[in-house]
Amino acid sequence: MNFVEPFSGVVQIGPKATRECTLRGDRRRTSYTLTVSPDACGSCKEHTCSPGTFVNSLYIRYHPTLERDGDDVKTVICKYQAGSIQAG
Repeated sequence: MNFVEPFSGVVQIGPKATRECTLRGDRRRTSYTLTVSPDACGSCKEHTCSPGTFVNSLYIRYHPTLERDGDDVKTVICKYQAGSIQAG
């Protein structure tokens, strides 16, 4: 994720605020990476989404503890072809 200014807020992936699904800005950087497993953070998988699709929401709060006007929710959709993911 890239921000225009140093980010001091919180990005939560999915509906549960677990540590693996949450990124906290350090007030210094404008670029962050948060890698999550397709089975984590409440991803919508094949049994609830279209086959070959993962869907999740990113809740972006620009203040570290408050929800305010101007906060964002982004939906991320990942589509893949059958056979392109290997488990194990």
